[in-house]
Amino acid sequence: MNAIGGALGLLLLFLPLALAYWLVEWRLVTAFLSTAILFPFIGVVLIELGIAVFKAKEFDWESAKFSAFILAIVSIYVYMILVLPAFLFLRTLPIAIHWSFPAMVTAIVFVVFFLLKNSRPADAATITMITICSFLHSWIILGVYSLLKKI
Repeated sequence: MNAIGGALGLLLLFLPLALAYWLVEWRLVTAFLSTAILFPFIGVVLIELGIAVFKAKEFDWESAKFSAFILAIVSIYVYMILVLPAFLFLRTLPIAIHWSFPAMVTAIVFVVFFLLKNSRPADAATITMITICSFLHSWIILGVYSLLKKI
């Protein structure tokens, strides 16, 4: 039964990726996928390092890896199912993608965040961090995509 559950989990993970690679240009999907994996990993490691330095605690590498893995899995789903189609829609509009895409990503991340948060109020630091990270992540996706278009 565990093998079936594991295979089903892998299928559910790779189904949005396979569908995206089949329907959309590989460079765009690769830009989304690479940043959906690397950005959470770098962010979680930096947060854990900050906690270790400023709270004088030992750096917990295993906890950082696990948290980054979970966040990357969630990011892959959110970006492949919600953000990638919205990006494709935004590309058809006569507006600047460098501002509309980050704003749209920020809105989607806020919706997902507040749905997962169980109606507890968010503080100003959390809202600021979500906005900054969403904009940075969006611009990194656009940068990676523009680099991959040259290949």
